[in-house]
Amino acid sequence: MNITDLTVNERILLHLRNYLTQDIQTSAVMGQTQGGISEGIDIRINHIPRAVKKLLDDNYVEECLAHVGGLKRKRKVYILTESGMKKSNDMLDSLKEVEVLVKFEDGKEELIKIMDIPLSFNTNATLSEIILSAFSHGEVYESKLCIGADSALPLISNLDTILDIPTFYGRKDIIERLRSNIDGERTISVIGGIKGIGKTSLVRRTLADYDNKRNILWHTAHEWDTLRSFLESMADLLGQSDKGDVRRILRSSRDMDPALAFTPLANDLHGLECIMVIDNIFNLQKELMHLILMILKDVGKFSNTHFILITRDVKFLKRDLIPQPTIDFITLDGLTLKEARKMMDMKEIELEISDEDLDIIYGITNGHPLAIKLITLEFNEVSFDTKGLTREEFLMVKSLKAFDSIFQ
Repeated sequence: MNITDLTVNERILLHLRNYLTQDIQTSAVMGQTQGGISEGIDIRINHIPRAVKKLLDDNYVEECLAHVGGLKRKRKVYILTESGMKKSNDMLDSLKEVEVLVKFEDGKEELIKIMDIPLSFNTNATLSEIILSAFSHGEVYESKLCIGADSALPLISNLDTILDIPTFYGRKDIIERLRSNIDGERTISVIGGIKGIGKTSLVRRTLADYDNKRNILWHTAHEWDTLRSFLESMADLLGQSDKGDVRRILRSSRDMDPALAFTPLANDLHGLECIMVIDNIFNLQKELMHLILMILKDVGKFSNTHFILITRDVKFLKRDLIPQPTIDFITLDGLTLKEARKMMDMKEIELEISDEDLDIIYGITNGHPLAIKLITLEFNEVSFDTKGLTREEFLMVKSLKAFDSIFQ
């Protein structure tokens, strides 16, 4: 028998060997559902019902309804019967001496008997998992077999998709506070402040020090986001670290709700040294906000993950989150006058502006960094009649225009 000759039904039997549940009613897992089987043998989920029906008719599997961790409703789950176990044992016996191509991380390749692979590597992969991997990929990869520090998966990060503002300046005390939260015992940092005050830039600048050191998952919320679109973006990122529970739940469920998504997301994040950022949380759609609040209220299940929430309205989070030592609410105010002057002295801006005018602008804007930039970038452009206006009135009008463009 050759691995390439395995039928869909035979691959399902090999897959279910990994789930020898004694009490399926209380111990069922995602891998025993149709979605888990689809993921495990790498075929589309719409092919699974027909295949399991044949296995049921042949008395190779049993089907029952059971609660699966994280799923609100009971699901159909499957377990091998005695006949199914014997059939899968016969397949293993006929395949265990088959040689498969193993690709090593140093570029070398070697044909190794399936039965010898667990002895050759520090692995907890079963023979059936090795066979299914060889079927799907045509070969077996050392990186997917080995466990331990030397085979650690690469860090995942989408930080490079977030614009790093070159003219960012100041906030050293806040950056140090956020770093202390990430490295310390706190699990949640809430960064608040009005629009344009520099919340995103501050977090982006802080996390630059953690890129290539921690897994970084950044989601910027938009009004058109849905719970499913958020989970799909998370599944794409987490899949890079061989995490698949979120992807499986998306494949197996058309209707998504926060309770359904909670446990798969917790499972995928479990064990990852991770920083998750939810930016512009003010715009989160209701169901997605419900999921985030579920996570934050049961944050202990997300060990090793630090959550950073960026919002224009801290009050509603303070209302929904019980204040505790693990949460730090940080509100950004305007820059100090010294910081504002240093910001305008940076080479990227290259403007000449008198200290007197900057003092006036600072006083009007209360140190709002984006407003100061917009005013000074148009400083020499007079687009309205200044007749009858004092210098302070002229700058007041400029300030009003700047804030109007920010809050539109």
